[in-house]
Amino acid sequence: MRALRPTRPEAVAALASAALFALAFPPFPFVLPVFLCLIPLALLIARAADGDGTLSSAARAGFWFGVLGYGCNLYWIAVALSLFTKLAIAGYLASLLWLAPFTSATAAALFVARRSTRWPFALLLPVIWTASELVLNYLADLSFPWLPLGLALSPLPVMAQIADLSGVRGISFWIAATSGLLADGYLLRSRRAVLLRVAGALLLAGAVGAYGAWRMRTTTLTPLARIAVVQPNIPEDEKLRGEDRDAFVGIAAALTREVYRASDPALVVWPETAMPGFLAENPQWSDTLRALAGVERVPLLFGTVDLVWRGQGDYDYYNAALLADAAGEVGG
Repeated sequence: MRALRPTRPEAVAALASAALFALAFPPFPFVLPVFLCLIPLALLIARAADGDGTLSSAARAGFWFGVLGYGCNLYWIAVALSLFTKLAIAGYLASLLWLAPFTSATAAALFVARRSTRWPFALLLPVIWTASELVLNYLADLSFPWLPLGLALSPLPVMAQIADLSGVRGISFWIAATSGLLADGYLLRSRRAVLLRVAGALLLAGAVGAYGAWRMRTTTLTPLARIAVVQPNIPEDEKLRGEDRDAFVGIAAALTREVYRASDPALVVWPETAMPGFLAENPQWSDTLRALAGVERVPLLFGTVDLVWRGQGDYDYYNAALLADAAGEVGG
């Protein structure tokens, strides 16, 4: 554990970056923090790489950035899993113990690249950070696709339109490049260098915004069908206690009938956990679905849990989406 004990500068950099990273994602409505969150970490790595700092210093800062940043943003894992297992806290901590070494390795890669090339962070940060997001996204069972930097731009659709060219990674690249430009300006310390890099960051933002505005203005939206979304807002823990599960389905059914009277939907959508159990064990729920969809001739898409048997004692368990079609038939 002594090897992971951060120095004061490492702790300050990790805490500052983690705080900005946490503020960039829900439940917070902010957008600016995501453009700044890599700067404290980059500055610490630059000072270590350009001076007599060590690789372990950069790695430690990256580690604690991962612990604190992801720790704040993934708190819901412990809350959600607590409804299913007593190991919820262990699952939450296991996620951090996997992600923190990954951010540590990313910080170490930035240190090595900076020391060996002396290239500016405007180049190093977007390339290495975006590469780390891609690697983390494609690690089979160990992949973690949540919380890429680009996701923080979802509250601003006009600034997220470049995703149609590059996917979310292109937005992450732009965000990291902006952080790199601002970090370079701070490191160079001259007024001209700062102004040039701030101007570069603003030009990037202007170009992204201009493309987004053009894309939204020129994209033709063609209405295809009216879709009604029914959300009973029943707390998950109440569903899992199972004291009166038929009542939960009844509430959703009553709301759906109100939707039929108020509008003319071509499809009705229920929530992910609309059915608090297995349909095979609750045939009355299938009857309700057949009545709703078949009588009104409107398909109903709903979420439930499902099992597919592969053989004796062998099955696959799914968080499933099923459809009751316009004839009232329920299937996958």
